Amino acid sequence: QIPELASMVEVPIYCSLGTDHRLVNAWIGPAGTVTPLHFDSTHNCLVQIAGHKYVRLYAPELSDILRPNSGSKCNSSTIDFRWDRSPQVPAKESQSFLLAPYVECVLGPGDLLFLPANWWHYVHSLSSSFSISFWFAS
Repeated sequence: QIPELASMVEVPIYCSLGTDHRLVNAWIGPAGTVTPLHFDSTHNCLVQIAGHKYVRLYAPELSDILRPNSGSKCNSSTIDFRWDRSPQVPAKESQSFLLAPYVECVLGPGDLLFLPANWWHYVHSLSSSFSISFWFAS
């Protein structure tokens, strides 16, 4: 995306354990930026450079509860979830979503979070932030 920035980025060693298929993406945004609940088909090392982000993860086994979209957007959820308010879920399904187990954390500068392939995740910037994703196949 930004050649000058790319020359300053070193791929974490964890991303070199699989195949050579890698994709790197920089994320820069203000507080309140949201990445909706979704999963990626490859592993991801999310490195937080500046600012803080809230991340919530759900295991792949919970896909039915997380209500995936159909067609080309099947890796994203139909649930309108925000960590700072109640999720927008149809009443008959809200109980199973609210009771679904999850893991959550807040990333700060220098933190690296490994997101395994097919794990659902939601990201919310708590402040202006800059992070880099390193996607790779195993």
